This record gives sequence, C-alpha cells and structure tokens, in this order.
Amino acid sequence: MPGVKQCRENYLPIRNLTECKRASQYFAKRHDLPYILNVGAGGEDFACIVTNVFADRRVNAMQWKSRVRLTGVTAIKARDSMVCKLVKYVQGETKAKECPAGYATITDTDVCEKAAGALGLTYNAAKNGHAYKSWAQVCYVNYLHWTTNKAQSWSTVQVNSNHYENSAFLCQINGAAASTESVVKSNFILSYAYKKFCPLGYVEIKNPAVCKKASEALVIKYDASKNGDSSYKYIPTCFATYIDNYTNKPSKWSTAQVNSGHSDQSRFICALNKQRNLPRIIIGRMGVDACPDGYRTITNANACTKAAQTLAVTYKPAYNGGSGSQAVCYVSYLDWATEKPQAGYSTVQVNSDHGESGGYICRRTVAPTRAPVPKPTRAPVPKPTR
Repeated sequence: MPGVKQCRENYLPIRNLTECKRASQYFAKRHDLPYILNVGAGGEDFACIVTNVFADRRVNAMQWKSRVRLTGVTAIKARDSMVCKLVKYVQGETKAKECPAGYATITDTDVCEKAAGALGLTYNAAKNGHAYKSWAQVCYVNYLHWTTNKAQSWSTVQVNSNHYENSAFLCQINGAAASTESVVKSNFILSYAYKKFCPLGYVEIKNPAVCKKASEALVIKYDASKNGDSSYKYIPTCFATYIDNYTNKPSKWSTAQVNSGHSDQSRFICALNKQRNLPRIIIGRMGVDACPDGYRTITNANACTKAAQTLAVTYKPAYNGGSGSQAVCYVSYLDWATEKPQAGYSTVQVNSDHGESGGYICRRTVAPTRAPVPKPTRAPVPKPTR
C-alpha cells in the first residue's frame, strides 16, 4: 500500500539486497521496471520498495517512472510501496479446518515444530497422535481465545486429529499457489461461526429465491416452510441451521431459510457483492488490530471525527490518548454477535487502548481517477481535382 511503512497480514517486508534483486526481476518481467540500489546492503532499517505507485498499487514505468530500490524505511514517501513476501507459516482461521489461499496443511512433526517456533507458540510432541479417527492428523494450535482467536498461555501445538472448535490449523506456504495475486471468490459462502454478519465483499441475502439458489450451490436443503420473522431482535435473512461446529460444515439436519430466528449454531448464507461498491468507511473485525486488505487505519483526529459521523457513532475526543503506531481511530464495545456498535455504550476515539471488544475504523484506499486521453485524429485528405 503506497505510503504505508508496514506489510499487511501474512506478509513480511523484504530487507536484504538478495531478495530485493529477486523481487526486481519479477517487476522487470511484468512491468519493465529497472532496479536502483541505494547505499547499504540491507538490515532492519531498510526496505525493498517500488516508487511512484498508484493508490490501487498499480505501477507505470513510463508515466510515473516507477523504480524498485532498497532504501531506508524513513525515506519511504507517500507514493512508495513496500515490496512484501508471504510469511512461511501462518495460523489459519479458528474452527475453519483448512488453510488460507496460498498455504497448505502441515502433517510432518518436524515442520510442525518449526512452524510453532516461527509463530511464537509452544510445541508439545507428547500430544502428537491420532485421537479422533474420523479426522486427519494435522498440525494445529488448541485453546484459542474465543473472541480474539489468539493463543493463550496454556495453548499448545501438536500433530493430531483431535482439533476441536477452539483450535486452528498451522499452515505452510504452498509453492506456486503462494504467488497467486488474486483468488477467485465463491458466489455463495457461509458466514463466520457464531457471528451474525457477512464477511467484507459479501452481502446478506433477503430474497427467498436467491436463498434457495444459494442453498443449492452449497448443497443445503432449502425449506420454504421455515421462512418467517420469529425473532424481534434480528432482521430476517438467509441462513443455514445445524452447522457442525467440529467440521465447520453443514450436517445432514441442516436446512436453509429466510428468517430472523437464527441461533448460535446457525450461519448466514452470504452472496458475493458483484457490484464491488465497498463502503468508504468500515469497522474492522472485533479484537483484530489491523484493517482488511484495501483499507488503511485512521490516526488523524479530524478524519476520525468524520468517520464517526459516517458510522453514526458518538465521537469522544476526551477519550483520545496513547502514542505510537497503535494509537488509531477505533470504536469500543462492539456487540459480540453482530460486531456492530451498541447504542449508549460504543464510542469512537483515537487511542491505543483498543481491547478485545473494539474494532479499528478503516478508510478505503481509493485509486486516483485519470481523464481519458483522446486518440489523435487526422484531418481528411482532399481528393485531387482536375
């Protein structure tokens, strides 16, 4: 992201000459960008960057004279973008029982131990085994915190098959798949466990006909007789019942319907937002100290005030405080299930005390628009006269 002096989640900055040159070969092949080496061979204070990048991360060697270079972090300018690499090991989504795109499960105990060490987790070989015969033996971390999805002091990593709902797979980078820049998204998905909203880029389904189509795509039985509005607290939406908390998949008892009576064991069925009209201001995931891809944090108090107005949440300048990179604009006391502000409780402020129930307020990175350049026209050539 231009002007941001850090990499997004699951990526690390490139800080040495060898890897920066390798990155330059990639950009040279795809964008015809030359490589210019600044003073120094690398280190913690250096970063491999691409200069003069558009806000949507496009480069243009001819118009903007983009270059790949290794430079000091403090020298990064507003139109410079750090070149980042996928980290070797990551922790998957809690309860998902799968790895994110570009990563694969780990079954080797030695690799599992290395992954645990890289992620700062405790590996316990004594817990390796095959305790639950119906599931595969994989490397995973257990006893994750139920709201932050982070490891606790008693969490351990092992290769076993008893990975229950409060655990997450540890995953390793998956060769060619890791270099994929974009992932084809499914038209319909199930929402997060125990949550009553759809992930960014997806929307809730209100139309019964669309709900039926979505349930068929997800191989879930649609039951129109269960449509209705049985709960005063929530709005009727398309959801699936009886999701298996251990496999994170529909069970043989699952049905889909449009109703407001969705319990904790239900999941919203979400449709891909094909309009791509993502909101300019959003609230990030509760308890996650980061903004999703395509969005950036807000640290300016005036910008935070405007964002609070957009979200219709009370801004409290008296609550501002903290310092450093963690002092960001955020909203406090989100509702656990919906991850939305609670009237009378939630406030917006710029501070570093954003706890487990807070969510970053994030601003979408907007690409600059350019007026089309008209093609040159030629005057008609007159026919010769006699």
